[in-house]
Parts: sequence; C-alpha cells; structure tokens
Amino acid sequence: MSINPNDPNTWPEAARALLRRREYATTGRPELIALIRERIEAQGPLSFAEFMRLALYHPEHGYYTTPDLRFGREGDFLTAPETHPAFGALVCRFLARLWSRMGAPARFTVVEAGAGTGALAAQIWRYAAERHPDLAAALEYLLVETSPSLRARQQRALEAVAANARWLESLEEIPPGSVEGCLLSNELLDALPVHRVQMTARGLQELYVGLGDGEFCDLPGPLSMPEIEQFFVQVGVMPPEGAIAEVGLEGVAWYRQAALCLGRGVLLTIDYGYPAAELYTPERPRGTLLCYYRHTTNEDPYRRIGTQDITAHVDFTALERAGEEAGLQTRALQTQREWLHSLGIEEWLDGRERWPAGEWPRRDLIALVHPGALGRLRVLEQAKRL
Repeated sequence: MSINPNDPNTWPEAARALLRRREYATTGRPELIALIRERIEAQGPLSFAEFMRLALYHPEHGYYTTPDLRFGREGDFLTAPETHPAFGALVCRFLARLWSRMGAPARFTVVEAGAGTGALAAQIWRYAAERHPDLAAALEYLLVETSPSLRARQQRALEAVAANARWLESLEEIPPGSVEGCLLSNELLDALPVHRVQMTARGLQELYVGLGDGEFCDLPGPLSMPEIEQFFVQVGVMPPEGAIAEVGLEGVAWYRQAALCLGRGVLLTIDYGYPAAELYTPERPRGTLLCYYRHTTNEDPYRRIGTQDITAHVDFTALERAGEEAGLQTRALQTQREWLHSLGIEEWLDGRERWPAGEWPRRDLIALVHPGALGRLRVLEQAKRL
C-alpha cells in the first residue's frame, strides 16, 4: 500500500502512534470524547460528577484505567511516596506506634485504598522489615484497587518485598467492623467525582456538562438531587454569592463505608483540602477544580479528556462529621507538614536517619513538608476503640 500523507491509515505504525500521542496531548482520547458527546446528544446535559467519572474511570478509556497511565516524574504528578521514601518510612512509624498502642496484636491489618504504583506499600513493608520486624510479622496488607493496570503495577512493586498482601476490588468486600489496624488513603478522595454548583441570588444552581457550538461547556440548571444542598447545610457553610464550588458526595460516601469497615484502630486520610470554613470563601470564586498533565496544571476539564487527571479539594469538615456519625473519634486534623514533624522527619532533615541507603535529593525531602508543596496536604486521623 502506498503512503498517502492525508490518510493516517496508510502511514507506518510508528507514525500513527506519534499522531495519536499528539492528539491525546491536545484533545484527549477520541473514543471517550465521542462517547460523552453521544450521551449528551441522546440524554441531555450530564452532571459534572458523571462527566468526571467517565473521564477518569471509564473501563476502557478512562484516565486511571488505561494501561499507559504514568505516575511519578515521567507522569503527570508526584505523590509523596514517589517524591521521597522517607514518607513511607514515617507512615510505617505511625503504624508501629498504633500497633503498640493496640497491644501489639498477632495480626495487624492495613488497608490502603487507591495505592497508585504501590510505592507507599513497598516502603512501609521495607521499613517494617528493617526497623520493626515484630510489626512486619503481624502485618496483613490489603490493597483496594479497581484498575487492572494499576493492580499489576502494585503487584510488581510488592513482589520484591515478599509482602503478605492481597487485593480487593472495593471496600464492600470487607466485612463491617472487621479491620483491626489502619485503613488509609493518600491522595485518593480528591480524584473522586464531584458535582459543581454556583451560588446565585436565587440560591444554588448546578453546573452541568453540555454542548455549545459543538464544544463541551458548563450549563447551569436546577440541582440534580437534594443531597447537594443538604451537603452544605450539614457542614454549616454556604458558598458566597457568585462563587463556584465542588460537592464531594462520592468522597463522603466512600469515607462512611471505610468507617464502617473499621472495628478497632485508625482511619487515616491524607489529601488536598480544607475544613469547610476555609474552602467556601470569596478567595476561591472559581472553586478548586484542577487538572494535571505532565506536571503542569490547568482549570479546563474539557481539554485532554481521558489523558489528564481531574481533581477537586476535599471538604474535611464533611469527612470528619461522617466519621463521627459512624462512631469514630477525631484525634487530629492537621497539615502534612505538622504530621510528619510529629513523626520525626527532623531525623531525615538533619541527616541522623538515612533510610534507605543511597542518596536522595534534599529538595525532594523538603518538598514533603514545604507549605507551598506537599506540606500543605491535610491529614485526618479518626479512631475507634483506642
């Protein structure tokens, strides 16, 4: 077959692959874009939560489900365990203190939801084996992961540490009250689907995803469900007039389910977010929606659909109250900077602790606690029967 410059079907595979990468970098996955467009044309505008669910979690074309998803320095963003292994070591130190407080039980279960590359789990196992061998002997590690490609990546990461680990599809596979230990998530809830609303002189309106001049756009309309307004009533704060805000109903539902799984121990949540009084203010008139692509950010979720991450800050007041309603007690809500200092990150900063062996850039260590970087994340600890 001769090559036609205007027909990519006649090009060599390498050239077609380059064209696909360029398309994804600017517009996203064509198959996913067509699917969303067809659904809007057939059913009308979508809630932003449904759009976000398709963009991130569609089983074939979603951002988190495709095999070519890249994390870390070669991907779109860095999480704390990929920034410096001291993070996993300090989380392990937290777990060791919790295990000791619980009386050093023979079986101590850690459930990590949304474990990404498995870096945090591997760091916890390695540090436990070297510094807390009795904890390592008691440790049972459950990873909750829906993405087959991420699950395979996590399995490879944990192969080298011979971990006592197994995988679950969802929290619903965990019997209520059965976890004796810690259920943790790190930068999970900010990527769960959210509704978007705007406060007007007539009250809250929902921002739907529709089509205007053939392009995706925001379309205001009445609230799709009464739970949206009730969300703000429960946290005791309403967005100021004119402001856009995100409503994390799915994040709160996930948190309630996690709280029900806990029999004794701690529910530990690390994420971007604020208490409600700091989240819904005139200083954030456009909300907190952010998209990540190759370590750059933008506020346009309708670009690169399926090839960029979409996030929204977590309302920690909503999580705190959901946990308390489920019988948990709040131990702390603080920044990651404060939390890591309470666990002794100074030992790494001043050179007394050099685990693991090898050289790591000091700037990466500082990033874990810098208030302009990962140090600004919030850490919520809620406990049961401690």
